[in-house]
Amino acid sequence: LSGVQTARAALAAAMGSEALEVDAQPLTLDESESPAFEEVLQNASAKNPFIRAALARLDAQRSSTRALKVC
Repeated sequence: LSGVQTARAALAAAMGSEALEVDAQPLTLDESESPAFEEVLQNASAKNPFIRAALARLDAQRSSTRALKVC
């Protein structure tokens, strides 16, 4: 098997597909692009308190880092 075939088979297994291999397909006119990462984070944090808490910790760490850089 080639590396590409192995990757397609692994993707099929991870997706729970009954196919032996799956592959990406070009978008059709009725499909849209994925949302921006920031939009995904905002939606996820609105629905999941664990994500909201993790983002708050990340923001606090960034603030600490900025404070240390100023000193």
